[in-house]
Amino acid sequence: MITLQGHQHWVLSVCPVMVVGRQLLASGGGGGTVRLWHPAIGEQLATFHGHRGRVLSVCPVKVAGRELVASGDIGGTVRLWDPADGQQLATVQAHGGVWCVCPVMVAGRQLLASGGEDRTVRLWDPANGEQLATLHGHRGRVLSVCPVMVAGRQLLASGADDGTARLWDLATSEQVATLNTDQGWVVSVCPVTVAGRELLASGGSDGTVRLWDPANGVEPATVQADRDAVWYMCPVTVAGRELLASMAATARCGSGTQPTENSCPTSATSRAGFSARARSPSKAGSCWRTAPLRAPRGSGTPSTANNSPAFRAT
Repeated sequence: MITLQGHQHWVLSVCPVMVVGRQLLASGGGGGTVRLWHPAIGEQLATFHGHRGRVLSVCPVKVAGRELVASGDIGGTVRLWDPADGQQLATVQAHGGVWCVCPVMVAGRQLLASGGEDRTVRLWDPANGEQLATLHGHRGRVLSVCPVMVAGRQLLASGADDGTARLWDLATSEQVATLNTDQGWVVSVCPVTVAGRELLASGGSDGTVRLWDPANGVEPATVQADRDAVWYMCPVTVAGRELLASMAATARCGSGTQPTENSCPTSATSRAGFSARARSPSKAGSCWRTAPLRAPRGSGTPSTANNSPAFRAT
């Protein structure tokens, strides 16, 4: 096992990125930096400065054949970096707080989607920083976004602290479906392939992972993955099988408050050992780590009560 050391605060997001033919790793952290690593040898290759707040999300995105790194911070900016030389290529102001970014294909072009504090999903052209669309519908902060294939079309899925996951057709900027998950906050979403079908996994603040057929909203499986919020999920292939890895967040720094590096009791961070497990998507695994967790403005703890239908096409 290789440990990558360099961040002085929580590591809040990681993603792979290809740089001059090498598979490297980018990470974003609580100190406001984006770092580039050689994962095979554990070497830190570069540190990108510019963010003025916690970097909550990083992802790769292609522009003119080059793979760049996009990063979003709690202060509301999305920044685009060239990992080959560390140059910051673009800065856009978005959301009032950017919780998530991901690449998505629209009409043959790779664009950048983001979700954030203002309850919207936004679509950007990473080549010039132009905002192409703003998608309204969520009634809470948008905490996660991911692409998902439905009937041969790539749609965008989003999860929010309003308890829903939503599907969007980015070619038309229309919301096509709402999944009322009954999970409290939907803090993570990701695609996973099961028996040749691409399904959508949603991770909730109630510690469950649920699988959905995005074509019809059927929920084929629910797993109690942990007792804390499932903030991170990703598919992983092991011995030819696609499994689903999940990571739960333990942040106990007072009821509904935002932890800081000085506000957490020792017991909060001492529980944050890493013991990742990956299982079949019908038996999702979990592991421990710390991550920011706070109630929406003007509300208490997330409600898991939901009397709406489980799936609504819009």
